[in-house]
Amino acid sequence: EKAFSLLSYKSFTRKQLGERLARDFSEDCVEDVLDRLEELGLINDADYAFRCARDLFSIKHYAPTRVRQELAARGIDRNDIEDVMEEFSDFDEQQAIVQILERKYASSLKEEKGRRRAFAALMRLGYEPDDIRSQISALLSQMQEEAEEESEEEEALEERDIEEEIRTLLLKKYKSVLGEQKGKDRAIRGLMRKGYHYGDIKRVLNEILEEE
Repeated sequence: EKAFSLLSYKSFTRKQLGERLARDFSEDCVEDVLDRLEELGLINDADYAFRCARDLFSIKHYAPTRVRQELAARGIDRNDIEDVMEEFSDFDEQQAIVQILERKYASSLKEEKGRRRAFAALMRLGYEPDDIRSQISALLSQMQEEAEEESEEEEALEERDIEEEIRTLLLKKYKSVLGEQKGKDRAIRGLMRKGYHYGDIKRVLNEILEEE
């Protein structure tokens, strides 16, 4: 009755359930009950190991080494552990590290404190130190490249905006005189007084004249 009560609200390995029952019953009694529960399929270490490993990989994001440790701590036999680990042999530790870093630590990796925090967290999950350092370094390089590309895009956008402003002013105020050198010089001086650079003005002016 005690065993059925315990199993009614959670799963146990044979070892875990045996430890709970041993608090109140003799060793021989406990072993007989455990044998009978196995016969009935109410405790099944192999099935427990698979479900536990699946959750440790997908929910807690443990590395294989840490999963093995957890299964052993719960009393799973070494052979059962190796059998169930075969089911997850396609687990990509490098990709898992990247996903954890991007999801939880990307915003803090630029600071040393943030990198130490991420490193310690991944170590606790069972990942190898060299793999963690390598992926942090790679992610930082990628973030730097993306920041530089974004900066270049912003600069290009600003340049296009300035050129559009110059074009608008030239066509609005000086379009009728741009065909003469005197008029072009007047337009250039006028826009330079507004703070625009000579090179930008000249480039846009030439584009307008070529279009015409």
